[in-house]
Amino acid sequence: MKKVCRNINNPREGKTVYIGTTWRNVNTENKGEICVRAVYEIIERTLDPNGQFLLEPEQEINLYLTSLDLSDEDVIELYHNHAVCEQYHSEIKTDMDYCAFSGRKMFFYIHCVCCKMYSRVISYTRE
Repeated sequence: MKKVCRNINNPREGKTVYIGTTWRNVNTENKGEICVRAVYEIIERTLDPNGQFLLEPEQEINLYLTSLDLSDEDVIELYHNHAVCEQYHSEIKTDMDYCAFSGRKMFFYIHCVCCKMYSRVISYTRE
């Protein structure tokens, strides 16, 4: 994939990031054959962050399957922000001692608070 990639970035010396999209046909039991978009991000490091040369290049491959009609960079950013949102959601459940509550009303209240928090996270990331 690196050989055909046109979006190549060098955020720092010794680090190269390749970003692109590929389309694959996938057979499913319910819908038969469907076309799936796969956004990939390949990170190749030849230097560690301290400037030490690596004997062999270190490669990290991230693959995101999506049906969104967004740019490759936007899809990757959404997946990264999703992890941040999950972290906030987990922290708020811990802070509120979620396991100690019982009943549907408290369950509904906690999810309302989490949705409000999620909307704030999204609004901050778009600025």
